[in-house]
Amino acid sequence: MDGVIGPNDRTRASRFRLRLKSGQTLLPEEAAWLADYESKLTSTAHRSKKLLHVEETAEAATGNAALELAMGAAMTREEGQRLDSILNISLTMMTRACEMMHRLAEQCLKDKLADGETHRALLESVRTHYLEKVDYEAQLREALADAEKNDGGVDGMIQQMMPAIIQEFLTRYGKQKQVKSSG
Repeated sequence: MDGVIGPNDRTRASRFRLRLKSGQTLLPEEAAWLADYESKLTSTAHRSKKLLHVEETAEAATGNAALELAMGAAMTREEGQRLDSILNISLTMMTRACEMMHRLAEQCLKDKLADGETHRALLESVRTHYLEKVDYEAQLREALADAEKNDGGVDGMIQQMMPAIIQEFLTRYGKQKQVKSSG
């Protein structure tokens, strides 16, 4: 063997150990292979122990390993509590922000509905005013047509309306004189 443990070596060694345990004997090359495999295994384990557990061995030698473990557990617990606290604070703030956005959206909806009602009322008043104006113009056209037939046209109608117009003018601007109609 070249010093490297292969992927199937563990299975092969397990089979050989089971045969030895059950009382069977191994062939000389199988026994040599198993002895070589176990020496590599202990040497690899020893090297990995040296490489990976130097700090743990030093702590165990000083007797502070249990204290270090307890301190590590306490630090981990404190860190978990800190993270829980941060999570609770952030969730509370997010909930408040969502509630504020909900109230803001409700207010915007109320404002939008009020604007819509105002807009419809304005359109209705313009429509009503427009319809009144159309009716007035129709009545005026009828009056002009009647005036053309009966009173000499527009001039006759103006002469009939002049005293009322002058009276309205005087009422608005402070002079309260009566104007007699010439008729």
